[in-house]
Amino acid sequence: LWKHGGVEPVSIASGITGWIQSTAFSPDGVYYAIASHDGSLSFWNAADGSEFGRVIDSRMGPGRIEFSPDSRTLIGWNRSHVRFWNVATQREIMRIDLDNVSSRGSVANDFSISPDGRFMAFDRSTGDTEIWQAP
Repeated sequence: LWKHGGVEPVSIASGITGWIQSTAFSPDGVYYAIASHDGSLSFWNAADGSEFGRVIDSRMGPGRIEFSPDSRTLIGWNRSHVRFWNVATQREIMRIDLDNVSSRGSVANDFSISPDGRFMAFDRSTGDTEIWQAP
């Protein structure tokens, strides 16, 4: 973790054994998260760089992560599913298996959630983009 314009890191994430797949800051700037290829998802306090939670689940990686606009939910996705975690408890609150909701191909490499948190958009391996109402 680096401060903008800084030349020395503020903190260094430790205990991650696989290469880092994705990182994300919460919109409110309070948290950041790291998704690693080893299946770990770690939650960090941006102010002091302390880790406050870790989920280890090989079903997650490799994947991408993004916070919801209200910073209360972390969303992770890969080619087969989308998962939602409560940031405060680090518990999974929902999982969507993409192979079961569409026959048009798996999720590719991009995902976005609308600024108001009402919609999610996925690009599909077929070249389509799907827009869903957020749960």
